[in-house]
Amino acid sequence: MPDRSRKQKRFHKRFSNVIIWVIIFAFMGGVIIFFAPNGLQILEGTPTTPDQPALVVNGDAIGVAKLDFETITVIEQQKRLYKQFNLGNFEDQLLGAKGAKRHLDLRDSAADQLVRQQVLLQEANKRHVAASSTQVALRFRQQYDQMLQSFQISEADLDKFLKTQAGQTQFVQILHDNGIMELKTGTLGEFKDELRKEQETSLKDEKLQDAVVGDINPTDKDLISFVEGRKSQYQNTMVGPYAPTDDELSAYFKNDQDKYAVVKAKVRQIEIDVPAGTTDAEMKPYNNKMAEAQALLKTGKDFSEVVKQYSDDPYTKNTGGVTDYFEKGKSPYDTATDTAFSNAAFSQAIGEQKVIRTSKGLHLIEVTDRKTTSFDEAKDSVKQDLTSETQDAKWNKWLLDAKDKGLFPQAVEIHARHILINLPQTATPGQVQSASKKMDGIIVQLKSGTDFAALAKQYSDDTSNKNSGGDLGWFGRGKMVPEFDQAAFALQDNQLSAPVRTQYGFHIIQVLEHRTTDAEKEQVKTDYNTSEKQKRFDEWVKKTITSSKIDIKDPLLFAYDFEKKAKDVQTMEEKFKRYDQAIQAYEQAKQGVSGSTVSDQFIGYYESDVYRSKVELLQQKLDKLGSSATEAQKKELQDQITAQQALATKYFLESAAAMTKDDSQIFQQAISDDQTNADLRYSYALFLRDQMSDEDAAYEQLTKSVELDPNRTAAHLAAADIQINKGAYDLAIQHLNAALPLVKDGSTDQQDIQITLAQAHLQKGKASKDANELAQAEKLLSGLKTSMQQTDPRYADLLSSLGDVYLEQSKPDAAEQAFRASLKLSNKTDVEVNLGLALLAEKKLDEAVTTLKRVSARDVYSVAALVGLGDAYLAQGKKDDALAQYKDALTRNSGSSDDSKIAIGTKILGVKPDDTDTRLELADIYMSQKVLDKALDHYQQILQTDPKSWKAQKGIGEIHRQRNEFNDAMNFFKSALLNQPPTADQVEINQKILDVDQVIVGFNNPYDADGQEAMLNLASLYSQQGNYVEARKRLDDLKNKYPKYQPDKVASMINDIEGSADLGPDGLPGQPVQDQGRTHIDQGTTHDAYTSLPPTSGPHYITPAPYGITDKPIPDENQVHDLEHGAVIIQYQPKTDASVVSTITAFVNGLRKDAQYCKLIVAPYPNLDKPIAVTAWDRIMKLDQFDEKRVTTFIKQFINKGPEQVNDCQP
Repeated sequence: MPDRSRKQKRFHKRFSNVIIWVIIFAFMGGVIIFFAPNGLQILEGTPTTPDQPALVVNGDAIGVAKLDFETITVIEQQKRLYKQFNLGNFEDQLLGAKGAKRHLDLRDSAADQLVRQQVLLQEANKRHVAASSTQVALRFRQQYDQMLQSFQISEADLDKFLKTQAGQTQFVQILHDNGIMELKTGTLGEFKDELRKEQETSLKDEKLQDAVVGDINPTDKDLISFVEGRKSQYQNTMVGPYAPTDDELSAYFKNDQDKYAVVKAKVRQIEIDVPAGTTDAEMKPYNNKMAEAQALLKTGKDFSEVVKQYSDDPYTKNTGGVTDYFEKGKSPYDTATDTAFSNAAFSQAIGEQKVIRTSKGLHLIEVTDRKTTSFDEAKDSVKQDLTSETQDAKWNKWLLDAKDKGLFPQAVEIHARHILINLPQTATPGQVQSASKKMDGIIVQLKSGTDFAALAKQYSDDTSNKNSGGDLGWFGRGKMVPEFDQAAFALQDNQLSAPVRTQYGFHIIQVLEHRTTDAEKEQVKTDYNTSEKQKRFDEWVKKTITSSKIDIKDPLLFAYDFEKKAKDVQTMEEKFKRYDQAIQAYEQAKQGVSGSTVSDQFIGYYESDVYRSKVELLQQKLDKLGSSATEAQKKELQDQITAQQALATKYFLESAAAMTKDDSQIFQQAISDDQTNADLRYSYALFLRDQMSDEDAAYEQLTKSVELDPNRTAAHLAAADIQINKGAYDLAIQHLNAALPLVKDGSTDQQDIQITLAQAHLQKGKASKDANELAQAEKLLSGLKTSMQQTDPRYADLLSSLGDVYLEQSKPDAAEQAFRASLKLSNKTDVEVNLGLALLAEKKLDEAVTTLKRVSARDVYSVAALVGLGDAYLAQGKKDDALAQYKDALTRNSGSSDDSKIAIGTKILGVKPDDTDTRLELADIYMSQKVLDKALDHYQQILQTDPKSWKAQKGIGEIHRQRNEFNDAMNFFKSALLNQPPTADQVEINQKILDVDQVIVGFNNPYDADGQEAMLNLASLYSQQGNYVEARKRLDDLKNKYPKYQPDKVASMINDIEGSADLGPDGLPGQPVQDQGRTHIDQGTTHDAYTSLPPTSGPHYITPAPYGITDKPIPDENQVHDLEHGAVIIQYQPKTDASVVSTITAFVNGLRKDAQYCKLIVAPYPNLDKPIAVTAWDRIMKLDQFDEKRVTTFIKQFINKGPEQVNDCQP
């Protein structure tokens, strides 16, 4: 028999999963639209690739185009795996140099697959293996119909779409880009032909496997051995699951308290990551960053805010730095940092803060709690261990008995029926009591002789079998949940169980009869035959490929193949031979990378990687040298390591300029491997500056580069540029003076350095008002003016710089001449602005105004022109005109530096001192700069003008807070609230009051009256915003921790929220629903009934429904797939008034303009028991009428929170 499951798997790999393919068929105006995951662009035609050979297998060529496409298919498979296991975005793995190498590896895998396919085709032809036309037609029809059903489209509609040029182009592009199929025209006929060819190939593969392997007839001993090696697959089936009672768990816990009742710590931390290999001498920037964070904490700034600002730990950055509880000797993330973190957590006093260093970096650790694990906390671990121990004992006995007898044991099956009373796992005690009472009543009726089947029809909540009297048919061990299985198989024929609690609710079970069967043995035999057949076939394929003649024509794959083969050989000599062949092939590839899609800009990195592998081998050899080795032997090996490392660095540098921020790790590794290479340090500095935007770290590397090579001109110049940007002109001048002697006298390079040096002196002179610096700049520029040709493209800038110097020296007439001369050569806006300023300094006010107005008209974003024009108007006595220009400049200056804004703001206040808005802006800037005295001065002046300015009061409160004057801070925050800020600002201020109050009363102490009032205010404000979750948190804290604080009001607010928010037992909107899994099923497949209507989880079709608005009901199985992707679905009874539907539609359309709310769906739902239902994954909320606040709260809580994160929606 052919292996049908393997055939179906192959089809499903390409077609069945919409996450894989991400093609959604929707109807818009009668046209089918295809949506691709990253947004589709309609192309003019089908892209083509030259079909030169990439591989030749036994004389048969495989073209580059085919290899390119197979590579896409392999990459798409990796994307699926990453999405399935929530490993992140796989495309991130293909970024930068390391990503290019990963791409090369995937391309190599694609080549392996193509070689296998070609060899199988050749062997099938050689053996005259063929599939009949009837078989091909039948297989094609099955797969084609399944595809149409899966995507809910008729062949006529698909054919209609594919008769348009745009439709064909889109179809070709999507199938290609998602690694599904290569088409040329995109017609329906071509698509069906290609699909038919795939089915024919699949059938031929199956027949070839049958021909090669033949029949397999395993013995019972074979089957027992097969099962033994697959314990996890067969254990439950063979010996049944185990569900321990609470008493058994408690006894097990008490018998091994040393293991389970462990002490755990919880900390909050700020982590500053430090690269591996950083020496103590290199720690200064990291220590400084930690010191800044500590200083902020000492001012009373909230710990969580400091964490957000400074911490590099992705796990706790958004949790206020708080970790989960962890055991001694472990880290909070179950990963080995080292013992330092754990030692600190278990040695420090609670509330104490200390900075430690681990292998990850610096940590400021504060222990917030320690506790001993209780039984309830350890229960899951205890249950897992006891279950595993018990199951293992039963499994080992089963295996021993089977081996002793040499026969595969028969299995026991039972025929049973049940009555189910649904009960969610999160049921309240009241719900449990109610269900238990109902079950007791059923038992009474059964004992009185009432027919079981009749009671099942009347009471059972299991809709899949209640109408058949609860009949479950025949089943074996492991087919039911553990509690049910254990109870059912303990019963005799016709015996009734006591109520059994499972994840679904309460069951009464009756076993009708028992039987023994070989069904399990037959299933194992089928599994064995499938596995063994595939194993033998794969071995044959491997042997056949090894004996085939394979010629790799793709240059990079040819090189990479040698590199890969080096890992398969044993001796160092053989490995070195392969590595040398790889390097030679990479060198040849540099001459022209024909036939490769991997960019040649990273070939140097690939070669460097090979040399690093050689270094590792040599280092291993050196490490293995015993004490008997001579110094000469050791030196010889060390010299080889040094030589190979030098080559690794050399080739790494060939690719360094092309590297991006995604290559930070490999750059750090290169530095770690070769710390004394000046070229590498220089390249790393440019990488840090240009890719990582870290000028401090870049300067540190440049300094090391010039220490290693003082004659490195480029390093001096790059260092000077950084210091000029930072305003550290003395250091810049030092580097520039060091660079001057390194270039040829009178050269262009010398002139460039002199120009930059003059700029450094000029900027230093401006900042320090130092006439000597200005004179030095003038001397340099004047000398260059004499020596430089006027046709030199730099000459205009030189004149402009000279004008800048003259202007600073109060020589406006000379500046005017220089600027005019520059403008004759090159008309630049900034030079014309400076001309206007020179005219202003000469008191030529009309000319200045005319010049600056001209610039402003031409360049409306020239802030300097606006400010200069304001100065000119002010000089003319036109204060209103001046103020208008300054205001305009401040508005257009939003993206500029704070110092620039302060300068303009100061000019505005000089004209209009009572301009409150400007004062607020300046005060806020000074606050951000930590210039608290100036900020306070502005806030106080605002209060003199407007005593009710809550913004000023809030600002002064924050200043007092940062000065540790917490009582004063509290008073100003409270005053700010009295002046009724907007709701969002009230939330912020009340939170500040809470933070300040915590400092006043002490970290581990309860809030006083001010803090409690702030909590109540926050609850009220969050309720107004519809954020009932946060509101309820505050109210629950007040109720539980401060029961005497306004208890009636707190209770009333809780009642109001419960009446308007529909919160579940976990305090979140809506009600939790038991998770039914996320299995994909084919169209029309039967499945267990959903536990809620509309459903919130469970089996679902491979195709989700389109996001957005529809007036047609969505099948349950489609909408569950949407929920899995993080959708929120609003559904209404079909009879709902049109005005209500219109309101819901407008509401959702408004939200979907924001990309984060793209995954919203609105649709009618037949047989809905409430007018409105809102669903998310494992969550439902039903409403008697549409309530925008409640629905908004639900959406904000659950949108994009499905178990499968897929970016498949564009609003």
